[in-house]
Amino acid sequence: MLRIDAEGARNAAAMRRVVVIEPNGAEEWDAFVRTQDSGMIYHTWGWKECLEKSFPHLEGHLLAVLEQASGKIAAGLPVYSIKSWLLGNRMSSVPFASVSDPLISSAADMELLLPEVLRIYHEDKAKSLQIKTWEKTKFLESDSLGVSRFYKHHYLRLEGGPEQVYRGFSKTAVQQRVRKAEKAGVVVRSAENEADLKLFYLLLVQSRKRLSLPAIPYGFFRSLWERFGSSNLWVLLAFRQGEPVGAQLTLGFNRMFSVEYAGDAVGGRGSGVNQVLYWEAIKLACERGYSIFSFGRTATLNEGLLVFKRQFGAIENDIGTCIYPKSACRSVPSVERSAVATMVRWMSGSGPLWLNKMIGAFCYRHWA
Repeated sequence: MLRIDAEGARNAAAMRRVVVIEPNGAEEWDAFVRTQDSGMIYHTWGWKECLEKSFPHLEGHLLAVLEQASGKIAAGLPVYSIKSWLLGNRMSSVPFASVSDPLISSAADMELLLPEVLRIYHEDKAKSLQIKTWEKTKFLESDSLGVSRFYKHHYLRLEGGPEQVYRGFSKTAVQQRVRKAEKAGVVVRSAENEADLKLFYLLLVQSRKRLSLPAIPYGFFRSLWERFGSSNLWVLLAFRQGEPVGAQLTLGFNRMFSVEYAGDAVGGRGSGVNQVLYWEAIKLACERGYSIFSFGRTATLNEGLLVFKRQFGAIENDIGTCIYPKSACRSVPSVERSAVATMVRWMSGSGPLWLNKMIGAFCYRHWA
């Protein structure tokens, strides 16, 4: 529970203070993130730079708890202001992160951070605040924060190596399809330049159109490629007889390797392309020394995608989204079913590709 006794609160406040990290503290912040088991690429200064460069309506605030004696960072939480004349101002931790956690080790850490978060919230005249959690939900539950569990997270533990992971795959739904794709001559390689990144993006946009989802602006992916491409980002491209049939963008940081975005060509559907891409990504994660492979989050309403991820033997658990005020919890699942969301999906799926991109360019000036 997000409570500590009054004397403990006074002692904690006396020994520690909360600051907003400035650019000259970026290196120290990232070093702190790397020391945390829950530290992910979404917590880094580089992620903040990519988001602010790609989406001008987002402003990041990296909040850190400093030990008074040493001046060292003891806990932290990135939160972002989302400014929108259309949807109203909101706050989120962290935009475009499929799964994330505050960088805290106790409810006392959150007790110190929350007043600073709410100060920014009130300055922004925000109407809601969402703090994404995974393993730290218990430290945020309180009378002031509601918890929505509208999403699930699927992941694999990689300590046993790729062959052990492979044995956990469904024999018919995954193993058989991997062999089918390999026999059909599907080959997978890593992207080498921006032309390859654009090929990934084309496959992604085509897939999102089929799913009636608006395109995420290309500039976001270019920013990620430029910032993380040499060390933390890999794009996998699948070809069959020289034709591109599938692609994935993956990120790796600390213990976690995650598939962030995936797309495929109509001609590649049902041929095992998606299964072989995930298998190649898992082998890459093992080769690079990561201990967790994340399939990302999935809405509880998306039964088809839930089944797909379960077929890999993935561990499934709830993602807790802590929401302020509590009354805003009711709006999380309803957004997916709203009239506006229905209209956006219809327009995104029914028109040509250029219209899908145009809708995406507009929507992502307001979404996060």
